[in-house]
This record gives sequence, structure tokens and C-alpha cells, in this order.
Amino acid sequence: MTAEDPDRGPPGYGPYGYGPGPPPYQQPPWYGPYGYGPPPGWRRPGYNGEAVAAFVLAILSFVLVPVVPAIVALVLAHVARGKIWASRGGYRGLGLCTAATVLAIINLVAAVFGIAIAAGHI
Repeated sequence: MTAEDPDRGPPGYGPYGYGPGPPPYQQPPWYGPYGYGPPPGWRRPGYNGEAVAAFVLAILSFVLVPVVPAIVALVLAHVARGKIWASRGGYRGLGLCTAATVLAIINLVAAVFGIAIAAGHI
């Protein structure tokens, strides 16, 4: 150490005599906007057609004859849910199945209440 700079070590060393220090930080190589990305040829799985049909029928059951499309939507949603689970990621559409089931049940309950009110039981 010199008398002029007590924080410097011997010549060739950094502060406090610990060596020259690490090299400056460098940016990693550029891999694209989102990292590596999917492998070549990969496509996002599509929606199951029966799930889409069940959802459409569940919506149409509010406009058309309420009972028949709602029952068909319940059956299609159940079948589609099984196929989606069995595909292990090959199909999407579990949300459509759930929405179709909920809409069909609401429609069937409303139809039962409507028939009961029309018959004079409620």
C-alpha cells in the first residue's frame, strides 16, 4: 500500500488487493422474442368438434325448442369431455363442455318451471 492511496493494494491489483475483478457483463445471445419457442412443425391443439357443437346447441336451446337441444347438448358435452381427457392435450375445449353443461341445465330447469307454471301447479 502506498501512503497516498490507503484503499489500493500493490500495483496490478484492484481495491483492497483482491485482484483485477470480474469481466464486464455481456448480453446473452438473442433467441427471438420469446426465448426458444415451440419446436418446428408444432401446432396448437384445436378444439374438439363435439364440444363446440354442444356449446352451440346449449345456446340455441334458449332460442329454439328448449328441451331437445339442451338434452343433446348435455350428452355431447359429456362425450366430448371424455374424449378431451383421453387425448392428453390433443384437443382443447373443456371450458366449452362446462359452459354447455351449465347452460343446458339452466335451460332444462327453466323449462320444467315453465311447464309447471303453465299447468297451474306453481
